[in-house]
Amino acid sequence: MSKFVRFSLRTMLVWGLALTLMTGGALSEDFTEDQLEARRIAESGGEPAIAAFEPPLTAWLDNMEGFSSLCWLPTDYDIPQSVYFNGVRVQVLDRIYKWTYNGMEEWACVTVTVRSDETAITGKTLYANLAFERPARQFPVGILQGESITNMVRVYLDNGHTKETVDILKNGTEVDVLGLMKGFYHVLTQGKRGFVAEGDLKLSRESKAAVRAATPEQYDSIGPGYEKKYSAFSEEVDRLYAFYGDRSMWPMELRAKVSQIELDSGFMDEDPLTWVHIMPGEEDLTPKEARGFADTAMARAGHRAKDFSSVYTYYFAEMGNLSEPIWQFYYEAEIGGYNYAVRLDRQGAVTEIRKLDLTRFDNEGRDIYDLMLTGHEKEIPMEGDLTEDQARDIAWEYYARRTNGVAKKDNCFLSAHFRRVGRLRYWL
Repeated sequence: MSKFVRFSLRTMLVWGLALTLMTGGALSEDFTEDQLEARRIAESGGEPAIAAFEPPLTAWLDNMEGFSSLCWLPTDYDIPQSVYFNGVRVQVLDRIYKWTYNGMEEWACVTVTVRSDETAITGKTLYANLAFERPARQFPVGILQGESITNMVRVYLDNGHTKETVDILKNGTEVDVLGLMKGFYHVLTQGKRGFVAEGDLKLSRESKAAVRAATPEQYDSIGPGYEKKYSAFSEEVDRLYAFYGDRSMWPMELRAKVSQIELDSGFMDEDPLTWVHIMPGEEDLTPKEARGFADTAMARAGHRAKDFSSVYTYYFAEMGNLSEPIWQFYYEAEIGGYNYAVRLDRQGAVTEIRKLDLTRFDNEGRDIYDLMLTGHEKEIPMEGDLTEDQARDIAWEYYARRTNGVAKKDNCFLSAHFRRVGRLRYWL
């Protein structure tokens, strides 16, 4: 898996549950009739409405937690590109209205000055995180403490994508920490702004606690300033899709190549369940040997490989457990049959045989899984069906297990809907 389609990887739809981040906050602002109409469109479930500020407004970050997330998309508050502390001045470019399960969310597109010139970091944050009068500053304080033999520390122009230097300062220089992002701190010292590597800054106990509280469980793999590089990467991958088609049909070597590009570029999604495709090493099974074990396991379960239309081979490790590679064989059924997935460990022992819950196609040749999400009809639960509470509990247990406990109920909004596609009745 990767972040080629960001929205699909930021939302996990599981049997019986849809999860949407809880975010919110609103401040009043005068709008033109056109902007009010855009908001009405957003409220009706249309595209997000954007109200531009010309010229941009000056504001300051001010959140009761002491820090605010800046995100690439107005959906990813818990997976930010960067986090900035209260008192950092921003320019507000846009106000974004976005309809969600929670109602209307209000976001803002803001920029943070990188240096004293026009260069800036751009991100999306909740509109409620903005103050239009300067709040009290809450910057953690640290001292430069690099390990170079010169006892000097390099202060960079940005968070690593150009490697250009603003200055080189001696160990012991005191800095204010404006914000943090993957691998770097954005600091202010002697009237200059710049970036220092995480390992080159020593924090007091109090400042360390503030930084720890602000550090997200997971950063966006596309750091601030890397958007153009990511676009170029996406174009390269799109060309592969255009040439080779469905990724499930790619040869193993090509999948592993793309994973290596993602790792090298820093764009690999850090979700613990993300697949990192790999090539078998000298001590690993060959694909033919692994396939033989999988076919044998299927035969013992009463299924012949030749009865399936296709069998796809995967060898990967999950980001959360890179030391334990997994073989997976996906047996794609003929129309009307059931698909199966067989997993083996590195040595070839079968760890799972899973009959997928849905037939491959309905009688009109449509993918039923897509119909479940988009083509369903509302249904009323009957006696003997799962109750809404039961469906929520089952779905949450599955979701929590699949995310290794990272997901917390307090940070999620749970909605349950009973639906029907043909004769199939289910909780979403």
